[in-house]
Parts: sequence; C-alpha cells; structure tokens
Amino acid sequence: MLAVDNDDTYSSPKQVSVAADGTLWALYDKFSSDGVAVDRLRRWNGEAWQTFDVPPSPIMSTEQFYGESPVDIAMVVTSAQQVHVFNVVEYPRDSPLTVTLGTVVHTFNAGRWRSDILSGTHSTHVNDSWGDPVSADGSWVRLFGRVLRWDGSSWQLHTLTTPDPDFPTDGTAVFSDDEAEPWAVVSWAKVLRRESSGWREIGLPAPGLPSPREFPGYEITYTLEHIRDVVALDADDVWAVGEVGMSNEEHEGNGPIRSLALHWDGDSWSCHWGPKNDLSLEGAEPDLEHAEPDGAGGMWVTGHHQLRCPWCFMSRTELLHLSEGRWTREQLPVPDGCKAEVTALVQRPASQEVYAVGNIYSPDGGKETCRDFPAQRAAIWRTG
Repeated sequence: MLAVDNDDTYSSPKQVSVAADGTLWALYDKFSSDGVAVDRLRRWNGEAWQTFDVPPSPIMSTEQFYGESPVDIAMVVTSAQQVHVFNVVEYPRDSPLTVTLGTVVHTFNAGRWRSDILSGTHSTHVNDSWGDPVSADGSWVRLFGRVLRWDGSSWQLHTLTTPDPDFPTDGTAVFSDDEAEPWAVVSWAKVLRRESSGWREIGLPAPGLPSPREFPGYEITYTLEHIRDVVALDADDVWAVGEVGMSNEEHEGNGPIRSLALHWDGDSWSCHWGPKNDLSLEGAEPDLEHAEPDGAGGMWVTGHHQLRCPWCFMSRTELLHLSEGRWTREQLPVPDGCKAEVTALVQRPASQEVYAVGNIYSPDGGKETCRDFPAQRAAIWRTG
C-alpha cells in the first residue's frame, strides 16, 4: 500500500490512469457546498496528491444550458504532464423527450488549462435511451456511437459501427488499449475488433443452460451474457470478462450469477468461467468487472460480489489474478481491523506495475476496530 488519503471526499475516483513514468491521475466529480458539481483532477507524484479544479465549460450556445453541471466526465492521459478531461454538456431542451448534447475537452498541460469545443461530436437523444454519454479507456474515448483517439497532435474521430444495421451504437463501451489491434465491448454483449476495414464484431459463444444439479431448487430457462471488459495480452491472447445471469420468467433476471471469462486464441472463443464463489459471501459468485494485464502474461481482475438474499443490500469488491489458467484471490495490505475495496485498476504502460485504487474502511464503522480510520478513506496499492 503506497498511501492512505486523509480527505474522505476523495474516496471513490470516477476514473484512474497512469503515465509511462508512473505518475498517477485520478478524476472525480464532486459537489461544492452550494450543491454545484465541480470536477476535480488529482495527480499522485509518488509522495503526495495535488488537486486541480477542472475549469467550467465554455458557453456553446447563445441560450442557457439546461442544468448547471456536465452530464458526465472522462479522462485520457497522454504524458506525465498532459491530461485531457472530457465534459458532455446539455443544450436547452426543445421538448420533454429529447436532449441535445455537445462535447468539450479541457487539456491540462504543464500546469495550464485550455478548453476547446469539439466539432462533430454533438448528438440528440431521447431521454433514457442511452447510458453514460462519454467514457474513456487508455487512449480511447467513446462519445455516443463514435470514437476519438489522440494521434499525438489532434483528436481523430471514428464511427463505431458494423455492417449490421441493427447494431447498437449507444450505451456503455470499454476498450483494450492495444496499439496494433484494439478491441472494444459495446452495449454489454458485443465484442468488436478494430481491423484495417473498420470495427468487426467477433461473435461470442452462447453459454447454454447449467445442469439442474448446479442450482438445486431453481429452474433456469434462459441466460444472459454481460461482458464488462476486454483485455488483449497478445494478438492471439484476448480475454473478455463479465458474468452470465440465469433466470426464468417468474424471477425476471434476478436469479443466480456465474462469473464469466472468455478467451480468444486468434481463431475462436473458449469459456474458462471465473473463480468459484467465496463461501463466506453466502454463495455469491463475483461479477468480473475490470481487467488489466499484469505485464507477465496474466491479468488482474476486480470481482464484485452482490450478496444474493432477499434481505441483503450489501456488496464487496475483491482483487483476482489469472495466471497460467489458475485463479487466485489477492489479499491487499490494510491497517489493522480495516477492509479493502478496489474501485479501479490501471497498468503502467510497458511494465509489470499495476496500480489498484480504492478505499479502506472499518467493517462495522467503529474507530476502535480500524485504528485511526473511522470513515472511508482512499488508498493506493501497487504490485512489485
């Protein structure tokens, strides 16, 4: 564990990224005392955090925006001194059913901010028909159904589509940051590979129905894959992780969950599932959420447990490692009496250093059981 943050307002970063020299950046959307959203950028230099307020978005219309805060924020780090923060802002609503969104990028370079309106990145949507309007992984940014990537001097705009006319382009997307052959997951269940002719869907295998003996007393009539992340360890060594939900018409999607790890060997997918459940969590298997290469042929993955019982509203995140086909659980170092919660993983480029960012907390909220940390506190861990 590298550090514990004494300021509990920074306990859950929205996004974390690391530069090639090991400088760690974290992005937060916070609220000021008067309730207005204030985006904040923090930089960890190995010894301490520095905090920077992201500037407000420039006026993009002669009319007032609907609302006073950005819809969403995302970050791309291009060097130890340069980081780009994306805001999606709302134009006034023409009707109760639609909202027009525009994109602003704030560039922090050597201690100075510059804000630009990105042309060609506006979109109008029906309310509730899209997920987060902007997200970023590594050097990739998704804006609605389009993709941006920094080429060293400017942002290049691409369209995230396939030959399938019914292919969904809105909703959530995550990327593997592979320079030669990047991969993406869109709308939770479509895996794409970037080729010379554009993005191509690489179809996933159907998980099928489990044996009745596996979940006694629960009739399963259908399953639903939910892919949360993709990581390319090599051109013929790609992993897509998530979970399979199992249910029937009566329970409508609230049935058992099996953690899922699919492997692409360059020709086809194979299913390796995920780690078995931790019996201390009342039988809940983890949802595999975020994967990062470990730099040695394996990968680190966060597993999110949602306790499966009618009266439970608790969850826990753990850190998992896959190496040579074997899953292990990692116990992160914490002060006496504390528990750890991992919220983000990031690999330092071209290295075996992986950073985990999350929180330490007292399991019962009492100061006496967790030394000097009665409330949730942000923490940083690193491999090696």
